[in-house]
Amino acid sequence: MSLLGIRRQGGGRKSALSTIVGLETVFLQVLAQHTAGSPMDETVKWTNLTRQEIAELLQSQGIEVSVTVVDQLLERHHYRRRKAQKRLSTGAHPQRLAEILFTLEDPVQIFGKLDDPNKRPLFSMARLDRIKNLTGLAECFGRSKELQEHCNLILVAGKLRVEESGDNEERDEIIKLYQIIDQYNLHGKIRWLGVRLTKTDSGEIYRVIADRQGIFVQPALFEAFGLTILEAMVSGLPTFATQFGGPMEIIQDKVNGFYINPTNLEETATKIVDFITKCEHNSNYWNEISQRGIDRVYSTYTWKNHTTKLLSLARIYGFWNFTSNENREDLLRYIEALFYLIYKPRAQQLLEQHKCR
Repeated sequence: MSLLGIRRQGGGRKSALSTIVGLETVFLQVLAQHTAGSPMDETVKWTNLTRQEIAELLQSQGIEVSVTVVDQLLERHHYRRRKAQKRLSTGAHPQRLAEILFTLEDPVQIFGKLDDPNKRPLFSMARLDRIKNLTGLAECFGRSKELQEHCNLILVAGKLRVEESGDNEERDEIIKLYQIIDQYNLHGKIRWLGVRLTKTDSGEIYRVIADRQGIFVQPALFEAFGLTILEAMVSGLPTFATQFGGPMEIIQDKVNGFYINPTNLEETATKIVDFITKCEHNSNYWNEISQRGIDRVYSTYTWKNHTTKLLSLARIYGFWNFTSNENREDLLRYIEALFYLIYKPRAQQLLEQHKCR
């Protein structure tokens, strides 16, 4: 075999990283406006640009490279791709959750820098759609100078950018929320987090707000039940919730929470301001409502209470089934379908989970 056909070691094509003058400098300049720090690891940087977008931006600066070279640059400079909605986990860094809520500057996933992060937080967490009415809460906050004087508005909701959403209703709400912020000049008074938190952090976030004697507001135009209301109350957060739907069963007005009419913005703002005023005059009032909310959930909405009621209803049905002679073949088929398709598989899953403990 001819030695001419054998490549000498180190004799291949040189890497673009070592041959293109100024490549890394231009790369860092291109990413400067598209970089955010990771809440979990300060050594990691995120970018919301795709590899192809970075390559095109480099080409616009007179440097033509492949996406493979872009990959090498991203790895060398410790960048990670930041998707439109990243699920955050701060379990290893519990102090970072408070930073995310109040002080962390990350334009990729957080909008707004608070002028005074120590104000009482007015908090809500929901999907960004018309029924959940977070834009209504923002407008309520914007119209009330007293609320702005006493509170910061903290929203965990949806996405920050229209182009990141594939839902028309969500896009409309994103535009509307930005318009409200500009219309009422809420800059410095609002934080909008376009993130998805892990289940653990979604629960812990209520406690972080409660540690600052904050308030939870659920401003939906209609709420079938209200799981976030239970989560907030059991975490000790005084809760203001819509009077339309399920919250009417959960909250006892002015006892362990408060009803609001989300279509009456002035009345809603007045109720919240009145509560804050009472808290300022009576340092224990916030704690009283907080404890009553916790007691309400534990007395009515625990799994133990739920299963006790379910078993009681099952016994009542069993007695009725024994004493009644009605022809209930259709009903029995329906109940059997529920048992075999839903309850039995779920019971088996729970059993397997307990065996693994």
